[in-house]
Amino acid sequence: MSSPLPIALPIRRVTVFEDRAEVVREIELQLPAGRSEVVAEDLSPLLSDAHLTAQLVEAVPGVHVEDVRFERALRSDGAPPERRDGLLAALDAAERALAHAERAVARARQRRDAALLLLRRYAGQAAKAIWTPDGAAGWREGLTRLEEALEAGELAVAAAEGGRARAAEDHRRQAALVRAAEDRRVRLRASLSIRLSADQPSTVRLQVVALTPCALWRPAHEARLGADGALVWETFATVWQRTGEDWSGVELILSTDRPGSGATLPSLATDELRLQQKAVKRRVVLAHREQAARKDDDGAVPGVYDGGEARVFAVTDPVHIPSDGRPYRVATGGFTAPATTTLVARPEVSPQVCWLARTHNAGTAPLLAGPVTLVRDGAYVGLGDLEYVAPGDRFELSFGSDDRWRLTARRTRETEDRLLARDRVHFVTQVELRYAGAEPAEAEVYLRLPVSELEQLKVVPSKAFCSEGLPQPDADGRVRVPVRLASGERREISLGFTFETSGDVVLPDPW
Repeated sequence: MSSPLPIALPIRRVTVFEDRAEVVREIELQLPAGRSEVVAEDLSPLLSDAHLTAQLVEAVPGVHVEDVRFERALRSDGAPPERRDGLLAALDAAERALAHAERAVARARQRRDAALLLLRRYAGQAAKAIWTPDGAAGWREGLTRLEEALEAGELAVAAAEGGRARAAEDHRRQAALVRAAEDRRVRLRASLSIRLSADQPSTVRLQVVALTPCALWRPAHEARLGADGALVWETFATVWQRTGEDWSGVELILSTDRPGSGATLPSLATDELRLQQKAVKRRVVLAHREQAARKDDDGAVPGVYDGGEARVFAVTDPVHIPSDGRPYRVATGGFTAPATTTLVARPEVSPQVCWLARTHNAGTAPLLAGPVTLVRDGAYVGLGDLEYVAPGDRFELSFGSDDRWRLTARRTRETEDRLLARDRVHFVTQVELRYAGAEPAEAEVYLRLPVSELEQLKVVPSKAFCSEGLPQPDADGRVRVPVRLASGERREISLGFTFETSGDVVLPDPW
């Protein structure tokens, strides 16, 4: 077997997961007959030994990969002595060239200043001279020569300063090379040795696949709403990596798969069965809570939510992502869909009346949960948040508030005295809307009634405190009230409710 052949293993493709990346390297080799060994130096020491494989892209008869060895070692970044001597000599030459350029600039400026001084004196003498036809021509000729000398001096100064700038740049470059050569820091680097065998001389394409940590990605979006009602949606991926190797001109693939999460069996909990008398009177203690949809399974690793199915997104163009740990954004797709905009007020959530755009996912891929940059009529209006949206599903986005509207809301308790029964407490939400626009406008006000999940508790609207009549809430208890106001007009809206309980029920104050 001949001596090891040093090779370069350029990165061709990178698949980024939630907390790691799969790096694929490829190179074409000319193998002689017999056994050969190739060595790739200066690789990242973060590569995982357990997930490193070397194989042929296309099987070639008689060619096999026999052994793969990955080694780490401490190496100095400093250059050898003979190279440092050459760099020091080049630095001395650059310093002499810079000094020569400085002297050339000084000489050129002296000649320019002398020409300028002579021109001024000549002009002063010409102003005092007695002009005759023959004398005027001589004075003009002398003035022209002095102006040409001054212009030549200016050009000489510019050329000298350009030469000095080039000499200074060369000096800085040589000084940086000397500093890098004198750097004696020791770093951990790795090398990969691959042994192959071939029955006859062959041309093969070798592929090396490895997993590395210190790389991740998260989804991001940008929504641009135009005056014509069209919503232009773009999806992006923000990628971070500090693997020790730059990804330059690589094919990038983004995946929501989690290769680091293994399959685990669910833990068993004790389920005790007890007997009790059927006629036992129980005391029911109720509680109020805000219910939100669960985004992921309990105990799952936080990261990209993909709806329970691994998603893969391919970036069309090659990307360049340095190993500096900074975020880099790449485009992954987008679509254009019609959107309807409405002014919406939710007093229990925000004291502002906002523009709400309702649209649907017109793309072929789901929209993953992440931040959304909001742009309306070409102006940036803020940063929103998007939940997971499947293809074809509808969703809403807020595109900033409308300053023509003023909204105030307050909550009160009204007690109703009853002679033959317990006093009843009404919980009332009062909203006041003011409009200061030039033209009439419409808005939707959403108020909310609590939703009971128990038979012992019923939520009953209070007719006396409902300004819009008995409400018709949806399944989540939301009540929609359309409002149309003219310039300077105000409107008051109220919604009240009370609780009806049966049995021994303890109900805390909802507010």
